[in-house]
Amino acid sequence: MQALGYTASRMNRQPLNQVYTEADDPKTQLAVHLAWREVLRQLATVLAAPEGKQDALRILMAQIEQHPRFAPAYTATATLLIDLGRSAEAVTVLDAAVGLSLGTDAVLERLSLALLNAGEPERAAGILETLVVVDAPWADDVNRLGAAYGALGRVDAARAQFRRALEIEPNAEIWKNLGVIELQDGNTTEAILALEESTRADAGYAPGWRLLGAALRPTDVAGALVAWRRAVDLTPADVDALLDLTALMVESGAQEDARRYLERYLGNARTDETSTALQQVRRQLSTLGTR
Repeated sequence: MQALGYTASRMNRQPLNQVYTEADDPKTQLAVHLAWREVLRQLATVLAAPEGKQDALRILMAQIEQHPRFAPAYTATATLLIDLGRSAEAVTVLDAAVGLSLGTDAVLERLSLALLNAGEPERAAGILETLVVVDAPWADDVNRLGAAYGALGRVDAARAQFRRALEIEPNAEIWKNLGVIELQDGNTTEAILALEESTRADAGYAPGWRLLGAALRPTDVAGALVAWRRAVDLTPADVDALLDLTALMVESGAQEDARRYLERYLGNARTDETSTALQQVRRQLSTLGTR
């Protein structure tokens, strides 16, 4: 899931039954915060390097070991793990924080995202249900609760949360999520309307264009081609989007357009591109024959 902007602030709920120790002494906390500023400077340096994320992860894990009651170190570590595609490990890190009575809103918010990414929507929903029961919930939390309900097959509940999030702070991702749930419920017309709103909210948001093309394809091939062209132009490395677009181009008689897109991908392919992706593109290009 992408990070969203926030329009509402809220007081951070304190963990229940927190046991105070010497680590909670104001002098100790000041020292920890000063050390954290130095850690942030180190992170800014190492993250500038190509392989910096692994070095950053080692720095953060060391910070947790040195200051096990400093919640920001847990959330920063989890965020990096999520970014590296290691959400299950992020869950373990954040569960440790909660076990130490460090279950702040920031920790719980990261935990809900890690759980969703790790395929545990039921547990994520349970956490998010506690976060949104406030006078001014964050749109991100409400949106994520909708995603959890959708993963659980609770379509009506998911739709209600997405609409609630749109009332708080409408943006492209929430409109896209509403479109997804409408597609899941077989409401193609409503899905198209929501996905069009997504592209209007942010014309540079590729997932909105990608899904709009999928929704339009059965009844509006020309519209689907426009949407998928935009998605591929925004994210040229998305092989699935490219193959969908070029297959539809071929069906529509635009073989040369399809050839140009496929050749452009091969010409710009990175050295770390997966061999499977390259093989798929080459295979589709070969079906077009020679000029």
